Amino acid sequence: MAAFKNWENFSVKKVIPGHGTPIDFEYVLEARKFVENTLNVLNELKEKNVDVEDILKDERLKDYYGKSNWKDDQWWKTNLKALYERIKDEK
Repeated sequence: MAAFKNWENFSVKKVIPGHGTPIDFEYVLEARKFVENTLNVLNELKEKNVDVEDILKDERLKDYYGKSNWKDDQWWKTNLKALYERIKDEK
């Protein structure tokens, strides 16, 4: 998150992502907000001691950033669960 926030101090108009075409910097701002929100939701669920299988029921985690056109969103679910497990293991 620190890197995202630091980038916001630069006068950048376009970004060349790891793959794909150059994008407006606004995308980076939206990505930061998305990541921040996702982490906040997962931390809130951790505080409530929600089981890993039940986190996917939370409406705030239904859509992933960019709403990919992939037909199978299993990658999103798998990554959310893995991230949640990691967060739960943190003291």
